[in-house]
Amino acid sequence: MTIHVLGEVPIGDLDQFLAVFSTDGLAKRQEHGCSGATVLSPIHESGRVVVILEFADEQSFQAFRDDATAPPIMRRGGAQGPPTFTVLQQVGSYPH
Repeated sequence: MTIHVLGEVPIGDLDQFLAVFSTDGLAKRQEHGCSGATVLSPIHESGRVVVILEFADEQSFQAFRDDATAPPIMRRGGAQGPPTFTVLQQVGSYPH
């Protein structure tokens, strides 16, 4: 069952974050079975992004989270601190 992970990351420069997130970060996420990612930026707030990640299961996400090579990639992308993660399961979907 696919899980979603809500991540919040304090960042410096948005362009720097996106450049690394879409290259080295993508490769690292794919290595652990991440099948999709959406990056959102609060409209009236800078210095933070919200990321929604899709993983096959919680074990795949934990492997990503525990990978010691991931934090240096995040720092290279301008992360100003560690992300906070919330693991979510879908309990309903209502097309509009």
